[in-house]
Amino acid sequence: MRKNISTKILSLFFLSVSFSAFSNSLQIDSIIFKHTSFDFGEVKQGAEVRHLFSFENNTDFMVVIKDVVVQCGCTASNYSKEIIGSGDNSNLEISFNSEGKYGQIRKNIRVVFSNGQETKLTILAYIVD
Repeated sequence: MRKNISTKILSLFFLSVSFSAFSNSLQIDSIIFKHTSFDFGEVKQGAEVRHLFSFENNTDFMVVIKDVVVQCGCTASNYSKEIIGSGDNSNLEISFNSEGKYGQIRKNIRVVFSNGQETKLTILAYIVD
């Protein structure tokens, strides 16, 4: 009975150590954006502004941007459909059209990669006349 309990405790210990190592590898092995938000500051109403978000493929495999989901028609994306190799850098351009917008705006963009990783980007601006 004691041997059985000791074996179970030892098994749980090894499982927790293995899970911890697996969790840490997930955090390191990812696509890393240099920054995930950008503030355009004051933007004249009716102007279109653009920003380039840069990222690195810090995984051991090739990925592609599978999808970019924007909140509304005022926000658009432009990105390469090419394969991004392990250790390579790439960019994602986000444009915002301030036509018909006023005051403080905040738009979220969801980037989905072929490995299943999703990253939320945010753009901010204050629209003036």
